[in-house]
This record gives sequence, structure tokens and C-alpha cells, in this order.
Amino acid sequence: MKSKYIVVVDDAKDNQLILKVFLSKLGYEAVVAKNGSEALPLLTTFKPSLVISDIMMPNMGGFEFLEKLKKLPQFSNLPVILMSSTKEAVAKPIAKDLSAYAFLEKPINFIKLKSLITSVLAA
Repeated sequence: MKSKYIVVVDDAKDNQLILKVFLSKLGYEAVVAKNGSEALPLLTTFKPSLVISDIMMPNMGGFEFLEKLKKLPQFSNLPVILMSSTKEAVAKPIAKDLSAYAFLEKPINFIKLKSLITSVLAA
């Protein structure tokens, strides 16, 4: 059975709140972290079905976080959706190289995000 938890990694409080409300309406509980180093221990505690992470954050950004996550055997297959205001042409190839499930350009397109969440969690 899939976990009801989704870890949201974003240093912007507004984004954390918006994503928490959005995910709640989809029936998931968002567990938030302000950077990758804060998110890593949450994975063990909550065993989420999915991670949604910003790329540009202090201490440990999304690319570094994803790189570390994929090296941990218990989380190597955990799907990650990366988001950023960095242009898709720049960030998407890096996200793909790091085995991200998907990349979304900010501002968040919630129809597209819902579709991605539905497709990844239906598998």
C-alpha cells in the first residue's frame, strides 16, 4: 500500500503552505522541509510515496538532495518531482540525469502537478 505522505522540500514558506493545502485536497499529508538536509531524515520517519522538491535552496539544494537520495538503497526508487523557476531547458536535463521523475517550472501549474502525482502514485 502506498504511503499517504508526500515530502515537500522548499525554503519558501508560501510554497510550503500552498502545496500542503493542495496535497491535502488530494488526500495526502504533506511533510515539509526547508532544504535537502532537513528532508533526508524525514524520509526514514514518514516513508513517503513521493517527494516534491524545489531546486534552489540554502544548505542543500534539490539537485544535491536528489543525488544523495538516489545513493541510499532504501530510497533509490522513490519518485521525485523537481521544481524551479530556473528555465526548463537548463534544469530539465540535469533533473533527468539525476533520475528525477519529472521537472516542473515555477510558477507551479497545479493541473500538471496533479496529473504527475496521479500518474506516479497509480503505478
